[in-house]
Amino acid sequence: YIRFLSGGANERMRIDSTGNVGIGEVNPDTLLHISSTGPAFLTIEADTDNVTETDNAGIVLKQDGGAVVGRIGYASNTNSLEITNQYAENLYLGTNNSIDVTINSSGNVGIGTSPTQKLEVAGNIQLDASNAELNIKSGGTGTTGAINFNFASDTTNYAGLDFVYDTRASVGPRFWSQNGYDLTIDSGDALHLRTDGVDKLTILNAGNVGINDTSPSYKLDVNGT
Repeated sequence: YIRFLSGGANERMRIDSTGNVGIGEVNPDTLLHISSTGPAFLTIEADTDNVTETDNAGIVLKQDGGAVVGRIGYASNTNSLEITNQYAENLYLGTNNSIDVTINSSGNVGIGTSPTQKLEVAGNIQLDASNAELNIKSGGTGTTGAINFNFASDTTNYAGLDFVYDTRASVGPRFWSQNGYDLTIDSGDALHLRTDGVDKLTILNAGNVGINDTSPSYKLDVNGT
């Protein structure tokens, strides 16, 4: 082996006969083995002159003749930190020697499971806040669909489900479990039941019901036979 000394006989680095390098380690068991009785940090610094944004710090991992590549570091030309598998395989995050989060090559995310959808969770989901919300929005022109789970700060007396279905209403049906109402509609709006994008049943705030009529004038208005 080759020893690198400083301060007399104080060994700082060693290269053994297999080519392993030890820094603070006299028996390195990997290609690079860093050891310390105190904190041990590996610093990789790029773009010290702060001139070229594409000079990023990172670690590139390769195997299988360079066909499989992974990256940990700052994404090219950005200050965004990334953990990326460039190969069409999974990315795992875990603790206690188990896989907790899986991101597969399709971009599906699984928590405690191997996902087949954009998000799959094996277990319970809990939102902790004075007004916890889960919003699911759809894209497209003229639509702001969302589902909001709102729990008031007084959780003993109030709990509910608000449903925003399209741009015709700020809030659609509200289902409550503690305030005495099973279904409420915001003032000035209506509940529309639709198929194929066409209103089939309309219930106005005043209580008028329309079948094939979006503006019923009577308690029951039927446009048709």
